[in-house]
Amino acid sequence: MTARRPGPRAHAADVMNRAHPGHRTLDAEVEQVRREARRRFGGFVLDVANPGSHFRNKEHRPLDHRVFEQAGALGLLGFSLPAGIGGEGRDKLAWGVVVEEVARLSRDPGFAVLLDISVEITELILSSGTPELIETYVPDLVAGRRFGVQGAYESRDPYDYRSTARLDGDTWVLNGAKRFLAGAAFADLFVLFLRDEASNDMLAFLVEKDDPGVTPVPMDTMGMHTLGLGQVILHEVRLPRTRLLWRADALSELNTYARIRRTMSACGVLGALDGVIENCVEALSARRRGGRRVLDYPNVERSVGELRMLLQSARASVYRALDGTRSPDRDPYFDEFATVAKHHASECALRVGQLVMSLQGGEAYMSAFPWERFMRDILGLISGQGSQEMLLMQLGQRTIVGLEGRRVREEAAERAVAKLADGWWALHAAAHDGGGSSPRRPGRWSR
Repeated sequence: MTARRPGPRAHAADVMNRAHPGHRTLDAEVEQVRREARRRFGGFVLDVANPGSHFRNKEHRPLDHRVFEQAGALGLLGFSLPAGIGGEGRDKLAWGVVVEEVARLSRDPGFAVLLDISVEITELILSSGTPELIETYVPDLVAGRRFGVQGAYESRDPYDYRSTARLDGDTWVLNGAKRFLAGAAFADLFVLFLRDEASNDMLAFLVEKDDPGVTPVPMDTMGMHTLGLGQVILHEVRLPRTRLLWRADALSELNTYARIRRTMSACGVLGALDGVIENCVEALSARRRGGRRVLDYPNVERSVGELRMLLQSARASVYRALDGTRSPDRDPYFDEFATVAKHHASECALRVGQLVMSLQGGEAYMSAFPWERFMRDILGLISGQGSQEMLLMQLGQRTIVGLEGRRVREEAAERAVAKLADGWWALHAAAHDGGGSSPRRPGRWSR
């Protein structure tokens, strides 16, 4: 009699896998948006934005303004903006995935950055609640007919800014300079943060490129040659009161802007990582050394495995930050997950660059190939929205303040409990002196 081979062991209950039927994971949600982005905007990036990228980079020329008009016509600029102004009203998680996918497909790492900057500038104007400014600028920004950027950086504390504004009758007079603005070379509109000479408070103004006294100056940089980096010089720029975007405490609004920009910057870095890793592996697939495919060597497999690990860990932190944008309890001024995601994605990008340079050998140093440009450009993306050290300092400050605050609250609670206990003993001692029964010790209550 032939013995029967045992079949797969049956489990009474699959205790190792407790997936809930119908539960939609974050990965599934992200993948659905990614497919939509690829279907709706992929052809535009590949056929309109990418052509000529190599020559623009060599000549330090920014993207053509008409590219943003076409992005507006496709609905790309309005994807996450309110439906009431012509947008689609999608949430920031969906918009972050779109930014990531655009960055993955684009040969210009700055393209996705510029798209998000324009969207965030539109939201800054909307959040002011000023009908005149909204009606004047928002429709053109959504359509891509205008392009706006933000300028705050001076390498100084906000209340020590040298760029100032003073009120002269009904006119604001602006003087100073804002350095390191993305898109400054071709922007039509600037949201600039300046110090009020009278109150020392920070104010925000809408400044047009053609306002008398406004001079955009292109900037020569190591990388990001198509980002249109530059500075804006202000000399006795006279603006009507209506151009004042934020009349007080513009620093809080700037922090809110920086909070979401950090998340979207991380999305751009993540997309660039995905793209360069895919291109690197494809470039290696046709190479042979010693009669074997390069990809079959264990050390190469190990390096590709590390590339994958870096990509997935960056994704985990970025998607967690994106998911947090939907939380009703989110801090309006500082997003810890966004800060972690920006720092971690940047660190992953640096390591990816090292691995790609090692895998590609001599080609990695030739400008005819994309690898050396990736390293130059990724270093430019890292500095945006706070340097790596600044991000760590902010996280450290947040941790220390949180721990100290918790200790203060605990001590206050202990004092309150002690005060209540003292009151209880005093009350019952008085009752005892008056002939009542003696009080029991706390914690020895009888039923």
